[in-house]
Amino acid sequence: MLAATETTNTDLQKENSDLQLKLARSRNQSMRDIDQGLKEKSDKWAKERKAMVDEKKELQAELDKVTTGYEQLKMTKKEQESELSELRHNKELLTQWEQQIADIIQWVSDEKDARAYLKSMAKKLADDVEGLKSTANTLNRVCITIVFSLYDFRSSCIFKN
Repeated sequence: MLAATETTNTDLQKENSDLQLKLARSRNQSMRDIDQGLKEKSDKWAKERKAMVDEKKELQAELDKVTTGYEQLKMTKKEQESELSELRHNKELLTQWEQQIADIIQWVSDEKDARAYLKSMAKKLADDVEGLKSTANTLNRVCITIVFSLYDFRSSCIFKN
């Protein structure tokens, strides 16, 4: 029985050794499989990370282009608004100048009308003065004629007496 127990014990120890060896192999194989899986996943993640980094760089470059374009458009808009404001101001000045020119033209026209009126009045006055002179001369002659007539009449009356 002792021999059977020892044989059983030996068989059990051998089986234990075999099982431990299988367990070690299985553990090693599992570790290799896990390492292989981790390496594959790590490689996959590294590729994905590199792709994301590259995409991020491309997107950042595109964002920089868009930002630069936006800034240029913003500056162009600001310049155009400034030019528009200046044009509006110049338009207001031009309108004021046009009004002032129209006022000056109206003033000159009024002055011409006044000058023409004054010329016609001066001519009329000159004609009236000439008429008065002519009338005065005629009256003067008539007076002189009357005076001479009276003198002649008086003289004739004196000589007759």
